[in-house]
Amino acid sequence: MLGFLEAVNICLKQKAFVVRGRAQRSEYWWFCLAQQIFIYAVSLLLIIMSFIYVGLFNLDSTLFNIGIVLSIIIFGLMGLIIIISSITSAVRRLHDINCRGWWLLLVLLPYIGAIALLIMLALPGTKGDNRFGPDPLANEHDNYNRQGANSNNQYPNSSQDNNQFSNNTQNPNDNLALNKEQTDYTKLGQ
Repeated sequence: MLGFLEAVNICLKQKAFVVRGRAQRSEYWWFCLAQQIFIYAVSLLLIIMSFIYVGLFNLDSTLFNIGIVLSIIIFGLMGLIIIISSITSAVRRLHDINCRGWWLLLVLLPYIGAIALLIMLALPGTKGDNRFGPDPLANEHDNYNRQGANSNNQYPNSSQDNNQFSNNTQNPNDNLALNKEQTDYTKLGQ
């Protein structure tokens, strides 16, 4: 799972204009939070700047007009980058659930479309590779499987304790393999 700063770095720097590939849920939702923080911060900053401009300068002054125009240009460009990044990250998120990016147009349907899209964006991604690329959580799946295998070895005598009640003709290694398969979370839903 990605953290807040990692998700913002990926969505704004590394993949701001990239629609290919997949985005895991944590990447997408952390970036959505960053967008909301940015929108509220910019709105607050614009309100403060407007009060400062009105208080310091005459509304007819050239400096006031230049300041307003520069503010609109700077915040407009920043907003444009945020909008493009949010669209590309949503498309990559849809790719993670094996849907085309065109499903993003569901938001144009009043009420139902936005709710359906919200549900789709919240769904877990497909496990393994899909038609849009490799699983972004593949390394985390591998780490979890390794930890699960290591946790079986944490109590080495527990498998022997379980075997004392079983049939002695059975190979003790068979029970270990069975336990490992039961704890593998990727096979639980199958």
